[in-house]
Amino acid sequence: MNLLKNKKRKIIIAGLLVIVFAGGFLIGQNLFAEDNDIEKGIEPGQLAPDFTLMNLDGEEVSLSDYRDKYVLINFWTTWCPNCLAELPHLEDLQNNYPDDVRVLAVNFGENQATINEFMADMEFEDFMVLLDEDQAVGREYLVRGVPTNMFIDRDGTVIDRIVGYMEYEDLIAIFELN
Repeated sequence: MNLLKNKKRKIIIAGLLVIVFAGGFLIGQNLFAEDNDIEKGIEPGQLAPDFTLMNLDGEEVSLSDYRDKYVLINFWTTWCPNCLAELPHLEDLQNNYPDDVRVLAVNFGENQATINEFMADMEFEDFMVLLDEDQAVGREYLVRGVPTNMFIDRDGTVIDRIVGYMEYEDLIAIFELN
């Protein structure tokens, strides 16, 4: 009798595992399909969607304000180690090419008090942080991870979209500034 109970338990457990793995596989397939759609959302060659956000001084800043420059839109957060490692590279890019490039560091989803406190501890001089507290611009740009870098040419056309940490040399190479 115990042997029969053990056999039934094993069959039930095996059946549950099959259901869990099959369900996970199907959900994963759906997520991958959505990820593929996300990658197609904003492609190189398309006009970058214009937006207006507040900077830390309470002034409105629009992407279209910089149509005569290359623009790097960097979506970042204070809790992301790769974002924090990348911020000095962004400042260097801005400082080394002030006539050619504008870096818009769009904080993704944190409140102004958090950003003000964070920036007070940093030593950035000419670094524009924009607040996307409700993540509306990030959603429009289909941000799913940070850091996400959007490279925009002087005409407002998307050059490239890179998710993940980038070295300084890689940032300037996309704009062909070297």
